[in-house]
Amino acid sequence: EGDRIFMKPHNALYLGDEIEIVQPKADNIKMKVEKIINATKGHEVESMHGGSKDLFIMDAGQKVEEMSILRKKK
Repeated sequence: EGDRIFMKPHNALYLGDEIEIVQPKADNIKMKVEKIINATKGHEVESMHGGSKDLFIMDAGQKVEEMSILRKKK
């Protein structure tokens, strides 16, 4: 939906983490996690963790293709 990414994480992500969004057809997007919203509960959070049944939202700053993969930089 526009620049917003709706996701269910498999691993933990925290504010400030450097991530890369690997897209099926377009160029990859490198960004820093600046805001995480728990869409299920309707409020901002500082992190999201795998195993949660909640849906989370992040702003990518540009359109992201469906079925893209989010990869955390080490």
